[in-house]
Amino acid sequence: MVVWRNPALCVGAALAGGCIASFAFLRGFSVVSKFWSKSGDKELRADGLLVVVAMDVELEAIRCLPLKWQMRSLLGGYEIFEACGKNGCWIGVIKSGIGNVRSALATQAAVYHWGKKVEVIVSLGVGGALSPKLQPGNLMVALRVVKHDSLWSRDAAPPSSHPDAITSQLMAPGELWVSNPNRDKVDVGYNIDPNLSGKINSILRQSKLSFCEGTLLSGDEFVASSGRKRQLSSLDGKNGHVLMVDMEAGGIMQAAKKLGIPLLALRTTADRFLAGSGLDISADYLQAKVSAARAASLVVGALSSTILKVG
Repeated sequence: MVVWRNPALCVGAALAGGCIASFAFLRGFSVVSKFWSKSGDKELRADGLLVVVAMDVELEAIRCLPLKWQMRSLLGGYEIFEACGKNGCWIGVIKSGIGNVRSALATQAAVYHWGKKVEVIVSLGVGGALSPKLQPGNLMVALRVVKHDSLWSRDAAPPSSHPDAITSQLMAPGELWVSNPNRDKVDVGYNIDPNLSGKINSILRQSKLSFCEGTLLSGDEFVASSGRKRQLSSLDGKNGHVLMVDMEAGGIMQAAKKLGIPLLALRTTADRFLAGSGLDISADYLQAKVSAARAASLVVGALSSTILKVG
């Protein structure tokens, strides 16, 4: 099941124009979300945002914004950037590189450096289509993130006669699983705070911009096979809205969850559900890279003139 808003526009969105326009909703952006501090029932209020990108083109596009960026080098080879926008809004940016391990390490390094300045983490980037209704350039707001390669594999039970037959089950990443007698009651995914996603979706609807919302799968696998995409599209049966797959959100999700910081993830579709269904798959990826850079610039530019509210 695909949850669409304004589907007629979404299906026909062009890559550059559709993606850029879709991110323009963040003009005047103000998010309201609630989360609890480790000290108890105290609500926190903040105006700090950590933006995590994967590619150089996204980072360079953000650095071209007319803000007074300050750069600092961190252990591990990271270069981080921060700036203050209007109304005292603070924004930090880090490039993680590709892959869930790198994205988790980069997110943790940035949070450890900036500390309580970071109150919400936003993961921006591109992903692969897991629905035939998605076209290059379509925008997705993630409602849920699931790490698709966190698996418990074991021998298949009878009546399978093949000696190498196996069965696999999704596990919650980073948690005891096989020894947990209540594992079937554990949610293997991460649900995005509905206050955050709901506010963004409301702004999108008011702006009459096309978008869809659903589950984002993540793993250390570049998924280009149509057969593999069909397998992944039905992986998270509990939710049933699997739309895209990427290689960074799973790591950022684990870091955000461990650190107790709310997460948002937005993805622009980089390819098509059926391999070869486009005129040129390499052209799709090239255009997606350009679109991701422009989108990152628009997101951070919009947020630099607003206050992000938490609490």
